[in-house]
Amino acid sequence: MKTPSARRLLRFCKSDLGLRFMAEAAARGSGFVVTPLLSWTLGAAVFGGYTQILSLSFAFVPIISAGLGYTVIRQVAAGPKPQQGWGLLVFSISFVSFLCVLLAGVMLVFSGEINSLISLSMAFKSSSVVLAVSALAWVVAIEALVQEYFRAMRWVRYSLIVQLSALALHLCVLALVFLAGSLSLWSALAVLVLTKLCVIAVVLIVMFLLYSKSG
Repeated sequence: MKTPSARRLLRFCKSDLGLRFMAEAAARGSGFVVTPLLSWTLGAAVFGGYTQILSLSFAFVPIISAGLGYTVIRQVAAGPKPQQGWGLLVFSISFVSFLCVLLAGVMLVFSGEINSLISLSMAFKSSSVVLAVSALAWVVAIEALVQEYFRAMRWVRYSLIVQLSALALHLCVLALVFLAGSLSLWSALAVLVLTKLCVIAVVLIVMFLLYSKSG
C-alpha cells in the first residue's frame, strides 16, 4: 500500500512541474557524466576541440533559425487549426535546412580559417569540421523548433518528455560506444547528432500520422 508521501511524490512526478524539474535535473546531471567521460577518454587537446565545435555550432543556431520559433510558430500553432501550425512547422524545418546548407557552403569556402581556430590535429580534414558544425547546428535548430511548437500548442508535457528522451538516449548510446572502445571525437559528435535526430524523427512521424488521421 502506498503511503501519502509516496502518492504525493508520484503525483508530483506526473505533473508538468515534476517533469520540468526532472528535465532540468537530467540536463544538468548529464553534464557531470558526459564531460568527465569525454575529457578522460579523448584527452585534453581533443576534448578542447570537441567543446569548440559545440560552441561554434551553438553560435550558428540563432542565425539558421532565423527567428522562426518566436515570430511565426507561436502565433500560428496556437491558433484554432492545429493542421495550419503543423504545415508551418514543416515549412520552418525546410527553411532552416536550406539556411543550414547555405551556411555549410560559406564555411567550406573559409574552412581553412575555421579549422585553424579549433584545437584539432592536422590529420583532420577541414571539410569534416565544417560537416560536424553544420550537422550539429542543424539538428539543434530543428529540435528548438519542435520544442517551440509544442509550447505554442500548450503541449508542455510532451515537450519535456521529448527532452528527457533525447537526454536518456544520448547517455545510453554514448555509454555503449564507450564500452565498445570506439569513443573518439567524431563518434562522440555523431552520437550527439544522431540521437537528437532519431528522437526528432520519431516525434515528427507520430505527429504526421496523427494529423493524417484527423484530416
